[in-house]
Amino acid sequence: MDGSGYQGYSVVKADSTCTSSATTIDGFKIQGGQATGSDAYGGGIRCEDSSPTISNNTVTGNIASQQGGGIHSFGGAPRIVNNTISANSTQLGAGGGINVTNSSAAEILNNWITKNTAGSEGGGISCDFYSSPNVANNTITGNSASNGGGIYCGLYSTTTLTNNTIAGNTASASGGGIYFDSGITSSTTVNNIVASNSSEVYNTGSDPTFQNNCVWNPAGSEYNYSGSDPTGQNGNISEDPKLVSVAEENFHIQPNSPCKDAGNNGAVQTGWVDMDGEDRIQNSTVDIGADESDGCGWYYISMSADPELGQVSGSVTVTATVTDWNGQHPYYATVCFFVTGGTLTHINGSQFPPGSTSGCGYTNINGVVTATVTRQTPGKLTVTAVTVRSCGLGSTSESLEIWFFDTAPDDWPMFMHDAQHTGMSRTWDVTDETLTTTAWTPVSVSTAQQTLRASESQPVWSVQIIGQTVYHPNPAGGNTWIFAHPYIDSSPVVVGSKVVVGTWSGDYLDATGSVKAFNAADNGATLWTATGTPSMGGVASTPCIVDQKVYVGSSNGYLYCLSLSDGSQIWSRPTYDRTESLSKIISSPVVHNGVVYITNEASKVYAFSADANGTRIWSDEPNEAHDYLPIILPIDESGHGNDGNGVTGLQQKICGTSSPAIATVGENTYLLVGCDDGYIYRIKLSDRSVAGIDVDACVESSPTVVGNEAYVGASRYHGINAYRLSIEPFEILEAQEVSYLGSAEEIRGTMASGFGRLYVGMDTGITFHELLPDSLEDDDDEFVATNYFVGSAALASNGLAYVGNDDGKLYALNTHNINGILSQEAAYTGYQNSGFICSSPAISYNVTGNDRWVFVTTRADGGKLLAFRTDR
Repeated sequence: MDGSGYQGYSVVKADSTCTSSATTIDGFKIQGGQATGSDAYGGGIRCEDSSPTISNNTVTGNIASQQGGGIHSFGGAPRIVNNTISANSTQLGAGGGINVTNSSAAEILNNWITKNTAGSEGGGISCDFYSSPNVANNTITGNSASNGGGIYCGLYSTTTLTNNTIAGNTASASGGGIYFDSGITSSTTVNNIVASNSSEVYNTGSDPTFQNNCVWNPAGSEYNYSGSDPTGQNGNISEDPKLVSVAEENFHIQPNSPCKDAGNNGAVQTGWVDMDGEDRIQNSTVDIGADESDGCGWYYISMSADPELGQVSGSVTVTATVTDWNGQHPYYATVCFFVTGGTLTHINGSQFPPGSTSGCGYTNINGVVTATVTRQTPGKLTVTAVTVRSCGLGSTSESLEIWFFDTAPDDWPMFMHDAQHTGMSRTWDVTDETLTTTAWTPVSVSTAQQTLRASESQPVWSVQIIGQTVYHPNPAGGNTWIFAHPYIDSSPVVVGSKVVVGTWSGDYLDATGSVKAFNAADNGATLWTATGTPSMGGVASTPCIVDQKVYVGSSNGYLYCLSLSDGSQIWSRPTYDRTESLSKIISSPVVHNGVVYITNEASKVYAFSADANGTRIWSDEPNEAHDYLPIILPIDESGHGNDGNGVTGLQQKICGTSSPAIATVGENTYLLVGCDDGYIYRIKLSDRSVAGIDVDACVESSPTVVGNEAYVGASRYHGINAYRLSIEPFEILEAQEVSYLGSAEEIRGTMASGFGRLYVGMDTGITFHELLPDSLEDDDDEFVATNYFVGSAALASNGLAYVGNDDGKLYALNTHNINGILSQEAAYTGYQNSGFICSSPAISYNVTGNDRWVFVTTRADGGKLLAFRTDR
């Protein structure tokens, strides 16, 4: 049951006519509820003075603006049994998962309550206002609230908490596990595990009955308690409960757990079962927590790969090491490997048939099993190792991602490398390189460059581009904005040894420019300069090179097609604003299946034939034969940008610097582009249909496409900055602030995707981040550059992430630990305050042998193109 199309209501409502437990809600997936306004309670299920049986359901992704994101019980005595209640939330009030209030006597048994969020109290469960719930045998984990991340027991409530496992919950204020408010009538808390939460038990002055509980905090104190510490009294202990793995969401206890046979039998009701449906008492004494141990242990697996990056058609050896609950390595334990994105060739040296994706082997005396895997095309291979328990049912697993690269030399022909803007070279560098030393070395050094400090890397060569106007502000003060766009200068692109870049001179309203090509193999010798017919305006657009043609936009509103060999013009085509005046092009074109796509500042999307004719190929009407109109994004529609997060008054109607990216999902191909009205747009190429997602802030970065998902940053007025989108259906999957020291900053640089991570810098901050794609959270501590903005888009290649900085430095960082700086090199000493590197770097292996070359533009001396070569 999906309530997505019915905003303002609960998905299911049980009113006062449902007074019998014979009324059942059983076996459903209940999602998408949005209880707001006068019905702001119970996003998934709202029970109002009713007592239905709610069993065997998945209640997920529901929202209530007030109370009970998943389930709200107002009066009555509903039975809530054997449900999964996950990822629900309240915007303001209590009870992200379940809220029990107004004399409700709800029975909450054997549920998994996880990843729910409350705007105030009780991320998992909130109980208040004369309620008297019986909460038993539940696993309550990963929930968050201000107070009572797992459970909140509040005003006049009488709660009974028995044999629950409450672990991994978070409270921003107090009581990560349980919060007892001073206004509770009474609480009986027996046989519970409360462990590994942000904090454990908070008591403001009430007198709960606390018996036979295991409360453990590995990082701090167990209790923030009004009264004596319960540890050591009435069977309460504070020891590691030996849960299998909170991180892997395995909340069973190991055979050596101090919670085994340590509970109070008097609290157990007849017929109760544990989290697995097994009898509640296995031996003579009940265990503490939601799991009743059967005496069988769970193994742990760790995995490593050699090498970490694989060569296409080559092999990688994966080592799985098994450890038991006592830290010993079991001999002859079974480990099974499952491979996606590649094939399994060997286990412990024994060969498997071609095309195999799974197989099993046994550990040696050191607890080790090895598997060999391979992949025939560039991309990601995932290996999952699974081992069964020492006895009984159940298993543990661990997964490892391995990236395979092609050894063929790789060019960088367009913005962020490819039409998906991944910012990742597909080439695997097979030559030896010491990555712990400085990553660059000069071939020749000019007189001007000899003033560099010895500790700094020097470019192989540099060339003057043109006398550019510096228009990016110095974060230390002193400079003022001349104009607001572009935030990213023309980035270089490279095919073979030819490096092509756009130039800009003058202010925003009266700029001139050109496109220049240089020979990287000949110390940057100029090959040609194109000024265009009509004469080009400023060129901040990054060129796109396909089939020996160069496509690039200009601030005069024209898209140009040039010959890569000599820069001669093949054609130019105008683009217009809403009044049919020429409109500036700042973004970069993309070519797909013989068509070049470009957006201009008027939020129009044009499509031209990428051949020698440059014909406009999109028609606004199917039967229109002559006037081939562009797609006009609907930024004038009500609500687009009117919240103050877009361009003021939308007078400029800017699509800014966000370059379109190509996404192919199944049989459909889409164009994705961001806009200053606060929307990300998806255009289906087959029928030109347009869909939009509102992210409430300007989108100046370009989408990065990985499979059926896209990643994009937002800017202006801070807020949530990084977004993970599903392309089909077109929706937000995750939104996450990317911050430093609690301050969220703006993302204008496009995210680079590589090695299972995302890499991005903050354009109003000083940090560079390595993000997990699923959660968009930092995988590592952020890298703090200097007191300068990180506006450059990054690239990833062969274990390195490269990014430019407004202090004029180009950084090379370890992709596995971005704080492990491999080089921190000033392009030109003395130009740090004016030599902003705002462009994205470009990389190539095609200049000289297998050497890795990196190119970047800087505003030093009015504009320079810098070239670096890796040190072997």
